[in-house]
Amino acid sequence: MTAPKKCLFCCYRRTATVFLIALLIVATLAFTSCGSITDDEAKDIIRELLPKTYELNDILFGPGLPYEKVPGGTDALLYLPVSEDAPYRTEEELREATLLVFSPDYAESIFELIFSGYSIEESESKSESKGVIFARYFDGDDGILRVNVNFEPIVKKSRTYDLDTIEIISKNNRRIIAKVGSIVDGKADVTVKITFLNTDNGWRVDSATY
Repeated sequence: MTAPKKCLFCCYRRTATVFLIALLIVATLAFTSCGSITDDEAKDIIRELLPKTYELNDILFGPGLPYEKVPGGTDALLYLPVSEDAPYRTEEELREATLLVFSPDYAESIFELIFSGYSIEESESKSESKGVIFARYFDGDDGILRVNVNFEPIVKKSRTYDLDTIEIISKNNRRIIAKVGSIVDGKADVTVKITFLNTDNGWRVDSATY
């Protein structure tokens, strides 16, 4: 009877060893995926991404894309085609450019605002609508982007950032949260807390920077 017991004990040991090795592999992978990056690496990511938000913030929230002027004014017209020298001339181009800088979730909220428009509620009960904000941009029948010439910019002044003032609050391989001093009209302005997310397509800005 001794031999079978020994055999069973050996099988148990082998099974336990395999199980422990598997646990170590899983733990190692989990640690690697959630591990941290250095402050310098985080700052390099921020220095690369933040300047890319400047033009997009102007286009999405500020003055907007240039559009073709019409002789005699535009009082009777709501949408006009973008100028030939506009950096983006179709909705697809503008969407792609936005997704290269901002995270998918944050970009989607932007798209809803500028490509779909929204209603302004008059009361907390939302039973009465005060008005409708029409989409800022949409593709015309010719495929060229149209601009809502009556759209009131959300941002009146362009904001840039002093990349020498980056302060890392928290960081890992998935997310970076930092404070960065901003500049408006050539003067130091508020310090802004900004989140950066590591997506399937690389690092992206995950919060407002305008």
